Order: sequence, then C-alpha cells, then structure tokens
Amino acid sequence: MVKNATQKKPEAPKSVTGPTLVPKSDTPAGAEAKPEGAKPEGEKAKRKASDTVVKWRATKAFPHEGVIKMIATNNPKSRGAKDRFALYKDGMTVGQYIEASHKAGNSKALATADVRWDVAAGFISVTVPAK
Repeated sequence: MVKNATQKKPEAPKSVTGPTLVPKSDTPAGAEAKPEGAKPEGEKAKRKASDTVVKWRATKAFPHEGVIKMIATNNPKSRGAKDRFALYKDGMTVGQYIEASHKAGNSKALATADVRWDVAAGFISVTVPAK
C-alpha cells in the first residue's frame, strides 16, 4: 500500500476531562503537616548550650603561671570529678594543678579542661601575674 501525500495522519486520541487527581499525602487525616525544615522522626533536635558551656568554649587555656583562688567552699563535684576537684589548693598555680592531676592518673588535657570548666562555672578563679 502506497501512502498518498494527501492522506492525513491519524490524530492522537483527545484527553478526556474529568476530576483532577491529587496525590495522597503521607500525613494521616487530621494530623498536622510538619513545618518545612523539621527534623525527620527519630532524629533529635540539637539542644541549646548552657551559659556555662558557652563560657567554657570561649575560654582559652590559662598559662601555667596563673594562680588559682578557690571560690567554692564545698566540693561541688561528684564521682571522678570530685577527686580531681579535691586536688585544688588555694594559691597553687595552674601548672601545679595539672601536674598533681597527672600524677593522680589523669591526662594533662583533662586537667586543663577542668580548670577552664571550673573558672566558667565560677568554682575557682585564675589570676594571671603581670609580666
């Protein structure tokens, strides 16, 4: 069969208009949709850091010549930190505390972090001598 140039191409079937289909939501009926940017279920939201943590993060390591002054009258710590806090003596230097803590079996990094934390929490103060 030879096609005639005057023959028309068959037309595509016309679409039938009907009700518009809307995709179903994963949200059950009556439940509120989560706001945009919300964490998926099972993922915990980050908590805001406490004021003490913010101060601790902002505090740089104190020089080893810094002199420790006790502010807390009673030992405010518990468990292992209680033993490390007991090593503080009024008038000792930061370097002396770090060495005493290290001799007690703790790392020097932990002792340095303890000094920073205890200053941020207001348990001790460190005075850096003028040069």
